[in-house]
Amino acid sequence: MKLVVLTLVVLIGVSAGGWCSKNRAFYSGFHRPGTAFENVDAAKAACDGDDGCGGVSIDRIPYREDAGGPAKYPQTIYLLSSSNVQKNPRGSWRYNAYVKC
Repeated sequence: MKLVVLTLVVLIGVSAGGWCSKNRAFYSGFHRPGTAFENVDAAKAACDGDDGCGGVSIDRIPYREDAGGPAKYPQTIYLLSSSNVQKNPRGSWRYNAYVKC
């Protein structure tokens, strides 16, 4: 009985369009090169409305508009394409990701 309840909870969460956290995971390929977001919530909102977007990635390196320029955001947050999220991520201390479940 517990297995049935657990299965239903998981299926309801997946059908509701939730997000799965992938710590220390690097997915190659940006969905929109050059577009960085101020925070994860803004990136998730942009990704939710886009069928080609598979997730959001966070790079611990500050985002700079120009190389060597001042940091605009404390982290670089960008969208991932759905095709790249289907591939296995590479482990890296610099990155975390949130993918659509």
